[in-house]
Amino acid sequence: MQLTLLCNAGLAMVSGGQTLLVDVPAGEAPPFAPLPPEIWRRILERNGDYRRLVGLWFTHTHPDHCDLDALAAFQRRWPEVPCLMPQAGERHGIVELGGFTLEYAEIPHAPIPNPPVHRVTWIEAEGRSVYVAADAALDVEAHRAFLRGRRAGDAFFNAMYLSRPETRALLREAADRVWIYHMPPDQTDGIWRKCRRNLERFAPELTTVTVLD
Repeated sequence: MQLTLLCNAGLAMVSGGQTLLVDVPAGEAPPFAPLPPEIWRRILERNGDYRRLVGLWFTHTHPDHCDLDALAAFQRRWPEVPCLMPQAGERHGIVELGGFTLEYAEIPHAPIPNPPVHRVTWIEAEGRSVYVAADAALDVEAHRAFLRGRRAGDAFFNAMYLSRPETRALLREAADRVWIYHMPPDQTDGIWRKCRRNLERFAPELTTVTVLD
């Protein structure tokens, strides 16, 4: 399985010539950058890796993870491609999209006013596994309950998970390779500055962690 970060939290996963998109298309939500227009054109036209697109999967509906207007345009053009949103009360489930198996569970969004329904996802294809934590709250036990001792090849967490000893322990447990994503493009932004401090301070604990910019 080939993994590509398309924008701040938007991922493309390619396996067996099929492509799954996670949190794509994403819109404008400062300080995070939207999906670049040239990538969106290729997706909308289903060119290149996007020709065999088996589904669009969303962790939640915040604009930096889901551009609803762009998604509606895609659905009008390609109604046969599944576009799957989290639904209230849908606590756990498994979905097959082409050669991808997705297991998901509802873990609340990090605390904010009026949080959306939010899910984490375990994705398998061709014997490889990926864990996408998106904007899940720093609830280590909820993650552990979902993972049930499983260790992914790759996991995507945001920078909040670098800040506490218990969440850094989770990063070490969750995957062989941990990717910190959902970063603003401006490396003078406060999120980036805090991320750098944590990387420097806790470097011995974070040997499997890489920040994606």
